[in-house]
Amino acid sequence: MSSNIIKQIFWQDSPFPELYEEHISTPLCEDLIKKNEKVGLIIIHHLHEAGLSFIRSLAEKYKIHKIIGIPYSSIDTVTNDLKVDFDVVVPEKLSDISSLVKQAVLDAKTNVIIEEIGAYTADVADFLDKQANVLGIVEDTHQGHWRWQKVNLKRLPVLSVAQSKIKRIEDNFVAKSIIDGYKYFLKRNNFLVLSKQKVLVVGFGNIGKQVAKYLKPLVKDLAVFDKDPIKLLKASVDYKVVKNFSDFDAIIGVTGNPDHAIGQNELKHISSHTFLVSGSSKRVEFDLSDFTQLSNNIKKYGDYDEYKFDNKTIIVVNAGEPINFRYSVVPSKMLDLVYGGLTYCINKLGNGFDQPGLHNLNDQEEHEIVSRYNKIYKTI
Repeated sequence: MSSNIIKQIFWQDSPFPELYEEHISTPLCEDLIKKNEKVGLIIIHHLHEAGLSFIRSLAEKYKIHKIIGIPYSSIDTVTNDLKVDFDVVVPEKLSDISSLVKQAVLDAKTNVIIEEIGAYTADVADFLDKQANVLGIVEDTHQGHWRWQKVNLKRLPVLSVAQSKIKRIEDNFVAKSIIDGYKYFLKRNNFLVLSKQKVLVVGFGNIGKQVAKYLKPLVKDLAVFDKDPIKLLKASVDYKVVKNFSDFDAIIGVTGNPDHAIGQNELKHISSHTFLVSGSSKRVEFDLSDFTQLSNNIKKYGDYDEYKFDNKTIIVVNAGEPINFRYSVVPSKMLDLVYGGLTYCINKLGNGFDQPGLHNLNDQEEHEIVSRYNKIYKTI
């Protein structure tokens, strides 16, 4: 799957040129990481340019036992670069990750910390909980955080940056990247330009709010939907809100929640030739199993799939996987802040933190990370 990733370079009509940078680096991670010769790392991460810099920073102070790339975001050149020095695998399916982690833990000769980006290891949580050499998990994403909230752990600590204030800062750039990626997709395939489209944003959480804000001046018409009535009410203050999915050129899903996926019930109301665009990690925004069962013909065109039904055709962009990883980028300067949070958590586990269950960064820890960031980047 990694061969399908488009090289992420600046393009002339990008609405957000600030996303693109000439030099990619993660100096905050380099500054924060503490040498620990007694602990190794198992890394489950996006293998893009910023991810490469992050992993190289970690490798300066920790032994890397295994690197597992996320299939939908791994770039071949980055994967091959890492393979020169490390044991790297990019599985065909996300569901393969848990078994790869399990084997990596069994093969490890030292204590290990698992850094991941989506709670893929939650599938083998009971196994990890019983392995004394697994010191803990470091989690990045909301989906991962939500999954770990549902897991009862007796020994294993999970440190998460997903609910942190520094993660909220990243949301602005992720939203821009989603919009930038969709606009590039339209241009690349000669579809109706973004400025002439009526767009529905589904999900008014942290990312959805920012997508709506940055998308509104770029489209013909914008509306918002959320299954949560409180979020929908909040959205109504600044945006048109709807409960019907018809008459839109595109629907951008940013709920991050598989329970909120657009499926058979919503499909009945979606207009023909609507683009379905995911801004969430994994394939959680659209119930493609429903689509497949109901469709009488599916045509795959590389960048998108056409699902033909009795009375309409629906276009699923990038096979329902997140569009920003394929067609856009989040600048390393911004990712370095979140990666700095992950690095801080790795250090914390390496220094002996062993309280079981899910834990967030506290205010003091975030202030320390941001203070170092501001000093390095001279932001203040």
